[in-house]
Amino acid sequence: MALVVPLALIVLGSLLLDAAVRMLLPPEPDPIPSPANPIFRVLGLAVMVLGLINTIRGVGAVLATMDLPDPYSVPGARAIADAAGAVVWGAMILTIGAYIWRGAKRRGARDRGGRLLIVAGYVLVAVALSEAIDVGTGIWNPPTDPDALDPDDEALVTFLAWGAPGAALVHIGAGLANEKILAKATFST
Repeated sequence: MALVVPLALIVLGSLLLDAAVRMLLPPEPDPIPSPANPIFRVLGLAVMVLGLINTIRGVGAVLATMDLPDPYSVPGARAIADAAGAVVWGAMILTIGAYIWRGAKRRGARDRGGRLLIVAGYVLVAVALSEAIDVGTGIWNPPTDPDALDPDDEALVTFLAWGAPGAALVHIGAGLANEKILAKATFST
């Protein structure tokens, strides 16, 4: 619970920084369409293919965990977490490649800086999801130490510690690059 206040301050500071950047920097005028940068196109395509391959390998690993004799044991839970983490990383790498591909026709320091923030933010979000999955599988094998943090709480704190700053960076970067957010999660009750 002691991490909630610093995390809230990080998110609030990120939102204030975003508002300040939007107020201080004038919007870039729409440039005359220029030819796409072939280096960014090739790099974006290569990163997207790498992300797709990693996602497919992760899905295969998830399907392979169904054949484990006891998936709820410590080795089984670790295998499931690793497989799900591979799927998450593949999806985030694919998304980062899409931003590189989409940036091939854009120019300017503001756009490049925004895209760099977007990539850094998605890396933090991928770490958050991967680590939260890894910690969350501890529910199947709760710790015997009475002073240990509950796996649910630990997964939430881990996710917020990495994911909130990552989401803030993506939001700020999307504003700077005048880009839409491609990877979204929605929850309904």
